[in-house]
Amino acid sequence: MLRFTRKPFATKLTVGALLVAAAGILLQYLSGVGDFPTIPPGPIILTILAGIIAFAPWRWIPIFGAVMGIALIVGFFLNENVDRLTDVTPIMGLIGLWIQAAGVVVAIAASVMATLGNDQGETDFRYQRRGTMG
Repeated sequence: MLRFTRKPFATKLTVGALLVAAAGILLQYLSGVGDFPTIPPGPIILTILAGIIAFAPWRWIPIFGAVMGIALIVGFFLNENVDRLTDVTPIMGLIGLWIQAAGVVVAIAASVMATLGNDQGETDFRYQRRGTMG
């Protein structure tokens, strides 16, 4: 009989951190800061990526959390939004930005740890036959 092993903690942390970053972007959108389109793509993309990382069977898939996090950080600095890190008007926009930043930083670190851990034998899904070794 085949059985699935559980996802490593770092992979679960990556998924959670991406969802936190998506919530931060959504909070910024709802507070009215920035030039968001009518339907902001950030939360949608991050939620889809979190789902892919959570359910895809490939060991290397968590690294896309780091790729997305780095892309968000680069985009933040290219759009010259650094002054928003301390601008308290509106306060919900500031809170949303810091929530997003925390989620992105944790997602980068956790996805690198998850990918390296998967490479060292902690696979996402490992099929094992009952009564056999390994």
